[in-house]
Amino acid sequence: MKVRELIEIADASVGLVPTTPIHIDENLTYFSQSKGEEISILDMDINHVARALNKSKHYDVDNIKRMLSRVRVLINSIEEELDNGTR
Repeated sequence: MKVRELIEIADASVGLVPTTPIHIDENLTYFSQSKGEEISILDMDINHVARALNKSKHYDVDNIKRMLSRVRVLINSIEEELDNGTR
């Protein structure tokens, strides 16, 4: 079921008056690697949203680990230069 449909059902089921629906930015998008384009989160199936969030979480952690590893290499290099008196 699409996120947009779930929001509509939630709005109707809790008896919200039309002036207070759940508002989500229509421009909220996710880059689909398989489609090679940005797609609206509202038009995604809820299962796909969950997988995309999980995937992006792991990507972010892995990306941060790679960056930290590079920083460690740079720090080690600077320390070696300082120990050798080249700086």
